[in-house]
Amino acid sequence: MIPQDIDSKKPSPGPLHHPKAFKGYYQQHSEDVDDEDDDQQRGRSTSISPSNITSSAIFSIVCICATLGSGGLIIGVGPFIERMVKDGYFADRCDGEDTGCPAQYDAMNPIFNGGFQIMTWATCLAGLCLNTWGPRVNAVLGLLILSGGCRILAVATTDDGAYVWMVAYGMIGAGGNFLYISSFHFANLFSEREVPIGLLGGIFNLSGLIFMALNIPGLDIHTFFTMYFYIGIGLACLVMMLYPDKALQPGDGYRIKWPSMSHIDCCTPWRELFQ
Repeated sequence: MIPQDIDSKKPSPGPLHHPKAFKGYYQQHSEDVDDEDDDQQRGRSTSISPSNITSSAIFSIVCICATLGSGGLIIGVGPFIERMVKDGYFADRCDGEDTGCPAQYDAMNPIFNGGFQIMTWATCLAGLCLNTWGPRVNAVLGLLILSGGCRILAVATTDDGAYVWMVAYGMIGAGGNFLYISSFHFANLFSEREVPIGLLGGIFNLSGLIFMALNIPGLDIHTFFTMYFYIGIGLACLVMMLYPDKALQPGDGYRIKWPSMSHIDCCTPWRELFQ
């Protein structure tokens, strides 16, 4: 007999003992693990946490408040002018002519030109006041100013003169922008703030559509602004409850807190302005 080589009696290596086979198995196993990790990551990214729901709900309420109460309301100047003409305000300037004469429109021009100037200058003040006493006080104060302007327009007559109308119209724009500027910090509730800020930016122009309601037949100046006076008061109560004393910072959560005056600093913002 021819002796067999001793090595030939050794068991042949299994499939995983072969270097190439083991390398292939390792790569396949690693890919399976990576797929599982990806599935877990996707599951976490698509999950909705209660904090996200709360942030979205609060921001939605803020957007509604800003739409109903921003200074953009007075952009709806066209329907307001036409309603004033139809209601006969300053019609005595026409001297027997039909309402809508050039003299009647000329008499109303200071209302809108001056009103926009009041809103513009008051908006500059609103930013400083926001740093002084925070968004809650700033927004509530603005809505009270807006409500006061609505009340004046509801009872004003031609005999009061164009400048009374101008101040009241400007109060709506000025007070509305106190609220509007006090709303932007709510974008910090989200990790990506571009979309919330963009929405708030568009709301200013959207508010001007509200005065389109003055085109409704039978809805006169007195009725509309009486209704809006109560809307402003209602918004002030809602903002008093929902807006925080201090502006939200990135990463802050939202909680409803009782109003406080301990955060008010009347010196630092003005000192920084003049430095």
